[in-house]
Amino acid sequence: MFKNCNKIKLPIKKKGAVYLRFNIQIENKEILLDESKKQSIFLGNWYSSIIDPKGVNYEKIGYKIGSCPIAEKVARLSVNLPTYPGLTEEEIKKIAKLILNIYGNKRN
Repeated sequence: MFKNCNKIKLPIKKKGAVYLRFNIQIENKEILLDESKKQSIFLGNWYSSIIDPKGVNYEKIGYKIGSCPIAEKVARLSVNLPTYPGLTEEEIKKIAKLILNIYGNKRN
């Protein structure tokens, strides 16, 4: 569904994998999160902080911004798509359409 959209980084496919969290990485994720709320679609923003709980004072715990650049980038780009058992085909299509409407064009 998203394989032709180079603006969306998908998880690596592994045989037998169970995707408790289906994390995608996208630029400007706030656009997607805001629009999903308007459409009553719940997308997860877990992993958005390099250290939990979110809002921790990095200086107090001795963390220096830039010391883990890959983790910082992943946190900045990560959005989790719903994976709950009752998710319907119609809901999946609605979520996919929302994502493709935002990231499947030249806007972002």
